[in-house]
Amino acid sequence: MMQETADTVVVKFTNQEEVNSKIFELIYQIRSNTIPTDLTQTDLDEYANLILAGVAAIGTLLTAYFVWKEYKQDLIDKSIQTGIFKDLLRHYYRNFIVLKVIEIKLKKDNFNSYPSEEHFLKFKTLPEELRIIKFKGLSNNYDQLHSFELILRNVNIEIDVYLMHLKDPHLTKEIKEEDIMTLYFKFSLISYKILDLFAGIDKKVDSKKLASDHLKNESIKNQASKKSKTPYTHIEEIDLSITDSYFFKELELTSEIETDLSLEYNIVRMIPLPKLPQGEAIKSD
Repeated sequence: MMQETADTVVVKFTNQEEVNSKIFELIYQIRSNTIPTDLTQTDLDEYANLILAGVAAIGTLLTAYFVWKEYKQDLIDKSIQTGIFKDLLRHYYRNFIVLKVIEIKLKKDNFNSYPSEEHFLKFKTLPEELRIIKFKGLSNNYDQLHSFELILRNVNIEIDVYLMHLKDPHLTKEIKEEDIMTLYFKFSLISYKILDLFAGIDKKVDSKKLASDHLKNESIKNQASKKSKTPYTHIEEIDLSITDSYFFKELELTSEIETDLSLEYNIVRMIPLPKLPQGEAIKSD
């Protein structure tokens, strides 16, 4: 037992167990007051998570910005779009010339031959090569461009079908003539659509003049590149009447068409059709 003096107040304990218990209680209180509470730890975790989330968000925004910047730089501007369609128009002008030579030679041979496959397969255009999805301002004329792509895909299918028809000795010449006329129409349709696309790219442009001037220049280049080729000297024998109601005649290209036909005539190769077995009939449909 402890005694009381004037300066101190002594706590009396009944036994040693109480003393030990009190000491441990004080130690626990001191320990508890010197470590972070659960609330403080949670706050720190939240701050850390917020900082990390902020850093991640900034990184995401920077990545998105650079992707957007690269995408914008990779877009095809209007001048290049016009160039793409000018080259496509040249392609269909060349198709028209080759098709006309094929028609002349088929009729001359009474449809007992067919063109070498390379000539027909070159008629095709792969829509994905135009990279329309990369066109700047695509949203302004998406429907027009999408419709144009569908026409190209459909014509590619028809080209395969018509080539099979021309190679089939069982089909009549009337069927084959109809196929040729359909291709003339499709080549003209695509060319008209290209004029519409010129106008869609630049509303101030004279599409028909742009097309005419471009194809006249291309014809001059073609003549220069084929100086070594022997032209067909009997061009007056070629019936050009089919061009009267089709696209390229409207562009006042009669002189260019005649010259290009004469240069292409000896290049287009025809292959004789196999003879039908005796007794087999030609199909009329």
